[in-house]
Amino acid sequence: SDNILKAETLIVRALKEGGRPLAQITGREVIADHATTTLDVTLIVAAGPVAGYGEVRVEGTETVDRAFTEYMTGLERGKTYSPEEIDEARERLVNLGVFSSVTVTEAEALSSEGQIPINVEVSERKHRYYGVGATVSNTEGIGLEGYWGHRNLFGRAEKLRIEGSVSRIGDTTQLGKLNYSAGAMFEKPGVIGPDSKFFANLKAVSEHPQAYDRFSIKGGVGLSYELTRTQTVSAELALDYSDIK
Repeated sequence: SDNILKAETLIVRALKEGGRPLAQITGREVIADHATTTLDVTLIVAAGPVAGYGEVRVEGTETVDRAFTEYMTGLERGKTYSPEEIDEARERLVNLGVFSSVTVTEAEALSSEGQIPINVEVSERKHRYYGVGATVSNTEGIGLEGYWGHRNLFGRAEKLRIEGSVSRIGDTTQLGKLNYSAGAMFEKPGVIGPDSKFFANLKAVSEHPQAYDRFSIKGGVGLSYELTRTQTVSAELALDYSDIK
């Protein structure tokens, strides 16, 4: 039975890859010949018409912009249906980081225009998060660190993360000799298409080991674009200043 069901799945998938979103198995007849230990299997298939994408209907958004969610599916209205693009749309929404669950499905019937509507159901996760930590070393004293982040800063899955740390507490009594680190990271998806992302970062460090004192600050802005699921191109402009004594 597993082989029969697998064959049905492959048949439907092949038809859908040909742009037929309503393809389905409508009947099955299996006759067993016990004398020869063979099965005769007849499958009845409704291929359905070739259709393009229709309206993308989004449900479940609360603080995330509904129109932005539709835009990030990347499903262009009128373009021929492809199950692979449906899978990519779901993966793209999951990778935004603002949804705990994402379901992308085809409607059960074509629209009056002969196109297939797409249903997107999402559930939002908590957008704010934070964390704290500490370390203890018999050579460098106590270290404290923490971070705070937001996954949906302006309603379109913009990410902001701010972090900081201080160490050598107890190893030195001078506040100016403690090690400090602070940084911020920002990301905005979909700036020039659903597969693109703008990013910016800034980090400052002040450290004072025995051999030297160092203050540095580094910042950068860039853009990345996902060509395929396994290939991404990116460009970044970064500036780095350091003062070491």
